[in-house]
Amino acid sequence: MNRVIRWSLPLLAAGIPALSYAQAAPPAPAAMPAGNYASICLDPSSAGISAVNNAADLLKSQGPDAAIGFFTGVLNETRNFAVKRMIRFQLVDLYKQEGNQQEALLQLEAIIKETPPEPAPSTQTIQLVPSSDTSGTQPPPAQQ
Repeated sequence: MNRVIRWSLPLLAAGIPALSYAQAAPPAPAAMPAGNYASICLDPSSAGISAVNNAADLLKSQGPDAAIGFFTGVLNETRNFAVKRMIRFQLVDLYKQEGNQQEALLQLEAIIKETPPEPAPSTQTIQLVPSSDTSGTQPPPAQQ
């Protein structure tokens, strides 16, 4: 039993900090007031997507035609692919509102064709090299 206690105490002590880290929940973020864009400004894609969503909200009152005109105008000038995809999704929704399924399908086709391929899974090659070091081996027993 002494051996069990001797080995279990260090293992238990090592596990206590890990458990405390696992149970410690990060503090809940405070509700950001409207207009606080500090968190999304660090990532260009997030900032662009937020701008697309805000533009769509502002253009709702003007109808789908005004929004389609705005988004098709900025689509060709946009260099970020995530933002382009978001604009195209907005255009899909707008064309569906107008009943123009053909244009909506063209935007979906462009999204599908512009989707980049997934990176190939990286393969790891492990090469086993025989060791000439025999310092860890025991000499054969002497014969009498």
